Amino acid sequence: MNPYPHHDQRLPRAVDLHRAGNLRDAEMLYRAILRDCPDHPDANHNLGVLAGQTRHFEAALPYLEKAYSANRKQGQYALSYAKGLLAAGQAVGALVILDQALREEVDIPAGEALRQTVLARLAEIPPPDAARSETSERALVDLFNAGRHAEVESITRQILARNPDAGYAWKLLGAALLTQRKDALAALEHAVRLMPDDVHTHNNLGNVLNEGGRYQDAVDCYRRALALRADFAEAHNNLGNALKQLGRMEEALASYRRALDIHPDFADAHNNLGNAYRTLDRLEKAEASYRRALALRPGFAEGHNNLACALLGQGRHEEAIGHYRQALSSRPDYLIAHKNLGNALMEHGQFEHSLAHFRQAIQLLFDRLRTQVAKGVPFEPRPPRPPMSVTAAQATLDLLRARLDAAAIPWCLLAGTLLGIYRDGNILPYDKDMDLAIPAEIERDRVIRALSHCGEFELRHRFRWRPDDTYSMSFVHVKLGVTIDLFFLHPDGERHFITGVDHPAQPMLCRIRRFDFAQHRWRGTSWPIPSAPERYLEDVYGTRWQEPDPGFDTVLSNPNRLPESIPLVVCHGYQRLYECLQNQHWSRAGAYCRQLLARRADPLLEAIAGWLADAVECP
Repeated sequence: MNPYPHHDQRLPRAVDLHRAGNLRDAEMLYRAILRDCPDHPDANHNLGVLAGQTRHFEAALPYLEKAYSANRKQGQYALSYAKGLLAAGQAVGALVILDQALREEVDIPAGEALRQTVLARLAEIPPPDAARSETSERALVDLFNAGRHAEVESITRQILARNPDAGYAWKLLGAALLTQRKDALAALEHAVRLMPDDVHTHNNLGNVLNEGGRYQDAVDCYRRALALRADFAEAHNNLGNALKQLGRMEEALASYRRALDIHPDFADAHNNLGNAYRTLDRLEKAEASYRRALALRPGFAEGHNNLACALLGQGRHEEAIGHYRQALSSRPDYLIAHKNLGNALMEHGQFEHSLAHFRQAIQLLFDRLRTQVAKGVPFEPRPPRPPMSVTAAQATLDLLRARLDAAAIPWCLLAGTLLGIYRDGNILPYDKDMDLAIPAEIERDRVIRALSHCGEFELRHRFRWRPDDTYSMSFVHVKLGVTIDLFFLHPDGERHFITGVDHPAQPMLCRIRRFDFAQHRWRGTSWPIPSAPERYLEDVYGTRWQEPDPGFDTVLSNPNRLPESIPLVVCHGYQRLYECLQNQHWSRAGAYCRQLLARRADPLLEAIAGWLADAVECP
């Protein structure tokens, strides 16, 4: 598995220059690689070694640390980092790296000899006394408050190598790791054992547990902090976050309110209170909370993004778009705001601008994923939405037929439902809903009455309701949870239908060849289908409709999509690609790359498709 295939040619050239003693040109080439891919482990390692060779020991450390952090099992990275620390006068840090490698059974060339050298150097350092420890703690706190978290990490590791029971060092190490988004769990657990009455340590440990999905353990930590100090507003706010994750919304609201009772100008708590209200669909209250947060902190990017979401939920598109833009003005690399703005612009019909923000969100997400591979962090794909139960789908179709036939409404099987039943003899095992067609002249209210009057089906208002010219409607079976999409066939001259999916900006439409309704035997009875089913399936799925393809998206890849619908369809494809990458559904992501590239050329899509095929071995 090679996450950096396109750098393969430059790296060997740089190594050859390095070995030949041409350090200047080698350095330039390493730096060129790192401009394209800042987390490339070999380029970081080699540039750090080169810096050490030119006696720039302090300058070498960030590169050596980055390489080591990317792959702690690589013995050469550990050796070079330990040598770099020793050369920079950080003998304790070097010993920590070597001992960690020893514990993890990493094979380090000449590692034991280097360790003896480090121990000899440490023997020359006088032990700390109590006064020096107190001075050291104050100095570390000052460094931490100045934002110099990497230095705090390095120094505390040196202190702990000499004095493993220094609770304050464990506390500050944990805080420094947490701030740098590194693994702080072990350090904070040590700190809590040594300093059980320290409220900040309990709070920080709760934050680590909350980020790791251990929400109830986080709640316990926050409650221990609050038992020590009841007026700790930050712990009340964090407790609310953990309770919200557990779905205990009223308790979460109470925790946020308590934080604000103590600290009325706590912008994060106002923002989190707004999030809780938005989860409960109390959008006006959410809006008020976000506006209070922004009054306290006008450049608060997350607050602008969340306010925009609340405004969008109230149908206030223009205001929402403005606040998404303000979020990005404050934080240009705010991935979620790019994605949300892309959605809002798509619904508003601004497809070119929507696409630009979807692409930016995908680029940022792609960079994160490549960094994750470089650091050796395993992926954790989210479980996909489960497909329908075939049994439940069959029962739903039986009931639909009974209700529509009783109301004398003509209909037939369509799209994925027809494809499965006609081609495979049953409902597709990966399908998510049932698809039916109804002539456009049938009154929509008549369909609603036929399906809703017994309470078995519930109409879903996915977009603005336009009863006179609807192209699609969706219902859900209340008990079985099966979704039914109804598509209305609008005549287009004598030879075609126009059909498609409604959308707030404009419908996504296609032109298919006209057909009558015929009968098809399935499960021992007759079902209405298009009179020329194979011609219809070719119109929707293309000439290869007989080949099963779970990744085929009929919205994106329908070969007869109307030209005016293409910009919206492409935005839809990028939106879905983002979701697949976010959820780490690699096969689906690869399918969307292929289908989008069939619509338009895009180097970003090509890069993602290549990375999926190579780095994560996606077919």
